[in-house]
Amino acid sequence: MGTSSQLKGLVSVQDRLSIKSAPIRLALHQFECDLRVAIPGIVVTNQNGDPFNADLQTVSVQPSVQEVLRVKAIPTLTTLPILDDVPFVFPSAGGWNLTFPIAIGDECLVIFADMAFDMWWQNGGVQKQPDGALYRHDIGDGVAIFGLRSNPRALQNYSTTSMQICSDDGTVVIDMAEAGITMRAPGGASLGITAEGVATIAAAGGGSIELSPGGNLAIVAPTSATLNGEPLAGGGSPGPPGPTGPTGPTGPTGPTGPTGPTGATGAAGTNGTNGATGATGATGPAGPSFAVGSQTLIAPNGGSSYVIGNSSPFAPANPADSFYFVNGIKRIYGVYYSISGSTLSYEVGITPPQSGDTHEIYAS
Repeated sequence: MGTSSQLKGLVSVQDRLSIKSAPIRLALHQFECDLRVAIPGIVVTNQNGDPFNADLQTVSVQPSVQEVLRVKAIPTLTTLPILDDVPFVFPSAGGWNLTFPIAIGDECLVIFADMAFDMWWQNGGVQKQPDGALYRHDIGDGVAIFGLRSNPRALQNYSTTSMQICSDDGTVVIDMAEAGITMRAPGGASLGITAEGVATIAAAGGGSIELSPGGNLAIVAPTSATLNGEPLAGGGSPGPPGPTGPTGPTGPTGPTGPTGPTGATGAAGTNGTNGATGATGATGPAGPSFAVGSQTLIAPNGGSSYVIGNSSPFAPANPADSFYFVNGIKRIYGVYYSISGSTLSYEVGITPPQSGDTHEIYAS
């Protein structure tokens, strides 16, 4: 755009026509104000609350240059009204299209048609103007063209050597130049190529990479090819898998694992057989015995006591001694007696001696 100093040298329509009359000049100025040609605008929310109507390809645009209008003959700076349902232009021809997700705040240039094109826009083909539409370059016949940018929204890192499809922030770029095509995406993004048939990336000279719908990947090379630096056989399709190689040697034994917990106590085993009875020990030598006296029992003194009937009482050396007696040829062993005065007592359950019997009493 030219600067204000450059505009001073231009000749207005009034001056070109040598119109000197002020009323005529004023009327001509008013005519020029009503004659719409083009104006920059900013996309705003449409009636549905969306940035644009993707089905009808229309936008709502706020003209971004205020106009001086005469309000009661007083020049007044005025913001033009929002233009709704403005069709927008995008590259499209030959059955191919390049579309963009229009956003609120995007800038555009709105141009105004010579005549009303409502009938054409609704029906296509060659159409007449609407009945009674005698206006031209009307503000209601605008078309939005995207790509015009103000200086604050100028595209950064504009490529001067290649054609690019890129995002405003430059994180996604498809760069097409004579040296080749480069595609770049931010970390975490993916590059997808989808084909209903075979997807092929081919190079000059006959080399190609083919991905079939079944997931089969074929690398075709006229002479040789490499994959991760390793040579691949070229010229044909991949052969069948080779036989399984021999089993490798057994690896070394790993370290012993930690001791497991103690198991539960097992059931008790059956008792063993009794051992043989040991041999009877030899009989020890008989201990010494000696008579301590001969006594005659007189008469029972009730129960288990008999009175010794000799004149001299029986008095053993130790009253705690135990005794047994012999009566003629009958001898009774293991009877324990106690002596109390002249009375000889025996243990209950043993056959008592009879009164008048003479007994030899021995200490044991």
